[in-house]
Amino acid sequence: MATMKLAKKCYKTYINLIILIQLCYCIGNSAPKGFFWEVTTPKSKIYLLGSIHLGKKELFPLDTNWENAFESCTNLVVEINTKRINPFTILKFAYFHDTTTLEKILPGDIFAKIDSIFSAHNISKSTFNKFKPWFALTNLVNLEYSNLDFEADLGIDQYFLKRSDSTKKIIEFESFEEQIQFMEQLFSKHPRLYFEYFFNEIESTQKNISELFDAWEDGNDSLLAQLISNSIPNDSTGKEFSEIMITQRNKKMVEKVRNFINDGGCYFIVVGAGHLVGKDGIVQSLKESGFKVERK
Repeated sequence: MATMKLAKKCYKTYINLIILIQLCYCIGNSAPKGFFWEVTTPKSKIYLLGSIHLGKKELFPLDTNWENAFESCTNLVVEINTKRINPFTILKFAYFHDTTTLEKILPGDIFAKIDSIFSAHNISKSTFNKFKPWFALTNLVNLEYSNLDFEADLGIDQYFLKRSDSTKKIIEFESFEEQIQFMEQLFSKHPRLYFEYFFNEIESTQKNISELFDAWEDGNDSLLAQLISNSIPNDSTGKEFSEIMITQRNKKMVEKVRNFINDGGCYFIVVGAGHLVGKDGIVQSLKESGFKVERK
């Protein structure tokens, strides 16, 4: 029973891993209209919706254009289908299963800060000390966002996943294992730097979220791209993060969209808005490939 409870808790925390990966964290109180594109070809129709991954009830109902496009397509495409994630699989990837501990691999000052936060939330050292760095930081982010009254279950992508029934085919851009590999690749190299960044930014979380939401709600893609770029340190670690978590992943997503176009059919694609905008974003890449991409 205790293992099952832990697995379920890990599952909820993993949903917030998407926050770290997707680069768009927002709240609001009105139905947004900005980040929605349509790609029409002789064989296919592609809808691109820029998502936010945390939300509030005030975000709903959503724009009717989104709802109608969703209803018209038999294929829902998301970054990852969280319905298919086994909580026990998360336990496998999220914990050290040997003698390694956070206390052994992190500097004392960083571990002390982690210890104080987890202890304040009644999470014992015997539990969090076996977290891998990416999962420890995910938990810290999860705790921080819980103070801001966000709900991952009210994210735009989660909303459409819940609305999908047997008539919809759910297609993933990435697998759970691929997303974990991204995190492992980064955090195993620079664990201290990512924890330092978290502690440095924790006091400005609300301000950063509000700015991102305003840009998203207004449909200001250039401002959103700039805010995301500004949030990434302009050093070698930041460039590595950007290359692995944004550029490389966007290229793979664009390639899959091209495959959808070649296969034909209707596809309603919901991805983090940060993946759509900017010079390396999906929208610009499709335009450069000669496709007609119209903003709706």
